[in-house]
Amino acid sequence: TIMKPGSLNDYSYCLGNPLLLVDKNGRSPVPSPADAQRMMWDYCVDQYHDALDAVKNEWDSRVDAVVEWGKAHKDEIKVGVTGALGKMGTEVIKAVIDNSEKKGEMSLVMAVDKFRTGENVYGDVVIESDLVKAIEASKPDIVVDFTQPSVVFENAKIYLNAKVKPVIGTTGLSTEQIGELKELSKKNDTGCFIAPNFTTGAVLMMMFSKMAAKYFDNAEIIEFHHNQKKDAPSGTAIKTAQMMAEANSDFAKGNVPETELIQGARGGNFNENGKGNIHIHAVRMPGFVASQEVIFGGPGQTLKIRHASINRECYMGGVELAIKHVYDNNDFTYGLENIL
Repeated sequence: TIMKPGSLNDYSYCLGNPLLLVDKNGRSPVPSPADAQRMMWDYCVDQYHDALDAVKNEWDSRVDAVVEWGKAHKDEIKVGVTGALGKMGTEVIKAVIDNSEKKGEMSLVMAVDKFRTGENVYGDVVIESDLVKAIEASKPDIVVDFTQPSVVFENAKIYLNAKVKPVIGTTGLSTEQIGELKELSKKNDTGCFIAPNFTTGAVLMMMFSKMAAKYFDNAEIIEFHHNQKKDAPSGTAIKTAQMMAEANSDFAKGNVPETELIQGARGGNFNENGKGNIHIHAVRMPGFVASQEVIFGGPGQTLKIRHASINRECYMGGVELAIKHVYDNNDFTYGLENIL
């Protein structure tokens, strides 16, 4: 029996054979059993939706409370930036501050550079020039390094020996140096992330090039950067060549013996462990941020895979992804493609 005064004129609903519809005193059958059945159905549906709305509202309020509690109580990732006044370092600082203010996932605790020591960066964070002292004072969880090829290796050893996890975007590390940092990371049980490029588009370009390498016997790489970049070829070009060489060992098949009339006219020739034979050409001039083109050639056809960075903001999504990964993991990772 389901009753609600007013909705069925105080009639109760009894299921049987035949269907009986009577009031609460057992009198006065309703005019139409079908109408009463419809009215009862409508009532039941209304009750169901009222209950569902009540549950949903309660759920939403509890979820909101949990989210607010999480924002107030969770630990932010403490991030330091080395090379803080450089073009990439400045973008990283902006990204960390933006994340802190909008998401509350990370906070800026350290900024290191050799210029403008003592200058305020954000909040109580000022530019420090001594990396070791800065780490001891601020105790960051992660340090993002966009410095110079000449100092990044020594910086990385400082981070790992202090059990601070580095995210390194500085290129110019040799294969031997990367291997040594991998061993140091393992020895100290401290995560380390190194990537030649932090843009998802560039990583996809490298992955697509590796896919195409299986089907072409000739390929060359042209990379374009601003004229303040000190290392050549770029880390992205080298990483691309390494990935291509995993799929094909020789990309100059059928080429005749060459004579360079001007030294370097054919670019640098990438060979690693007897694999590659890929010519890499580096362009340096104003107007570029970072671009790369991989050209494949075959009988009667060419294939070009190109990526261009328009501004440095495009790197920040990958940097944040790397920060979160290395914060949660103690592994050594080389290349953003490994965590996409």
